[in-house]
Amino acid sequence: MLGISAAVLGAVIALPLWIDSSSVARRNRRWQAASLVLSPVGLALVQGDLQGELRWEQLRDVQLVSKPRFFQIGQENVRTGIWLRVEGAQIVIADIYDRPLPIIFERIKAYWR
Repeated sequence: MLGISAAVLGAVIALPLWIDSSSVARRNRRWQAASLVLSPVGLALVQGDLQGELRWEQLRDVQLVSKPRFFQIGQENVRTGIWLRVEGAQIVIADIYDRPLPIIFERIKAYWR
């Protein structure tokens, strides 16, 4: 009985985690062709249909939006990633690159300031 309960509980916990891990790839078609280049002058980004260059002077704000907690309420529509705010737009760098987002975020902050 205890084994069956543990298996059911494990499946309930594993299913949302598995769905969340595959959601980044579904949201960002062509994620394997994505690239991000950071330099002292600015950044260049190719991510799905989004591609372009951004100089650090154009950046107004940068924010790391981490995954909401499992039982967090009220942020269903928040996309996780690094949010770059420029005049009239917001760009989200998704968590699809070979470096963790916190490392990319710290490098952006170091170049931007």
